[in-house]
This record gives sequence, structure tokens and C-alpha cells, in this order.
Amino acid sequence: MVLSNSLIECTEEAFVDILNYVGTDAIFVHCRSKDTDLGMTQIDPGEDYMFKFMPNFFGSTSFWCEFIWKSLTQDFNVWRGEDYLDRMPCSVTGSCAYKVSPEGFYWSSTLLAADDEGWTFWKNWES
Repeated sequence: MVLSNSLIECTEEAFVDILNYVGTDAIFVHCRSKDTDLGMTQIDPGEDYMFKFMPNFFGSTSFWCEFIWKSLTQDFNVWRGEDYLDRMPCSVTGSCAYKVSPEGFYWSSTLLAADDEGWTFWKNWES
């Protein structure tokens, strides 16, 4: 019975959505996992970039992204499976949304509008 429940959990799709709210500039994002490289993507102002995936049965799926805006960069895990003790809080629900702003990065476990309450500050840009 436990195996059956685990299989059901692993058939649920997860997603990461990245929203560009830095102002009038595009941001560039390069996301990848151990097995999948999604390549470099340009996200124009006010637009978003979403990717979906099936977490693996073992709970070891991990996606990280490099973000580039002007001369600033940041690189961090945007989604981690249940095998990781330091997994993202939003990974627990399967969905992670990020709002990229001039001051840094916010996350949410549900997709929100940029001006909605419910975003949690996550990281600053590195210089």
C-alpha cells in the first residue's frame, strides 16, 4: 500500500514559473537539472517563463537556475525533491513561482500577480 501511495505522488507534475519584474529590462535565465539542460531563455519585462517536469520516484530531482540582469547574477536551486533536507519551501506543494525584482528574488508556492501579497523574499542579487 505504501508503494502505491508513493507512485501516486510521483505521477504529479511539478512546475517552476519565473516572472520578470525588474523594470524595463529583459532578464536571462539558464535552468537545468542533472539530466536536463533547458538552455538560456530571455524573459522580457512583465513576462514569465514556466517549465514543467515529472519529479523522479526517488525524490532526488533538483533544478537550479542562473539569473542575469545587467551586471548582476544569481544562481540557486529553484526546486528540490523530498530527498533533500534543504529543499525549497514551495517544493513541498510541487509548484514554485519566483518574482525577479531589482531588489532580488521572491518565491511563492502558488502563482501570484506581481503586486499580490503572499510573496516571500528569498535572495538578493550578487554583484
